[in-house]
Amino acid sequence: MNLSHKPSSGFSLPDIVVSVAILAIGIAGIYGMFFYGIAALRAADNGAIANKNLLQRLGQLQNLSSWFDLTAPSYISTLLSTPITTTAQSLPGLTQESITISVVSVPYVSPVPSPTPSPTATPTPFTVTRSGASVNTTSSASLSGAAAVNVKLNVQWQDKSGRSHTREISTVLSSTGLRPTF
Repeated sequence: MNLSHKPSSGFSLPDIVVSVAILAIGIAGIYGMFFYGIAALRAADNGAIANKNLLQRLGQLQNLSSWFDLTAPSYISTLLSTPITTTAQSLPGLTQESITISVVSVPYVSPVPSPTPSPTATPTPFTVTRSGASVNTTSSASLSGAAAVNVKLNVQWQDKSGRSHTREISTVLSSTGLRPTF
């Protein structure tokens, strides 16, 4: 009886172990990238919600009917004490929202008028900040005598991992740009 061994065609155990290890590393990498992608999408979504909040606040300020309302810390404090409902519900971890209003110094035209006007003291800017339910104001002095003001809006929040994020926009509004009140 002739027993002949044919060479076996297949993979050895070390080949299979190495292949499975490479496959496991690849699957673990894809799994990690999936969760990294989800976190990046969540961060982008929160940033877009924060931008929407800032633009809604700016719209509220631009639609005020009185220059005196825009330049009065007490009115801005009342405005900021009411959270924007869509953002308050959608932006988890909202920690602070603030509005800073300062006078814009308007440069003199050329040629300089005669007699040359003396420089006047720039009024102190004010900041109204809402953290949770409390609203704080840095100054009670109105800036209604200014021809134009710089309005800076800021929102801060923390993501689920505890990292702080900030979005800020700034614009200039003038007393002649708001609708007059009659």
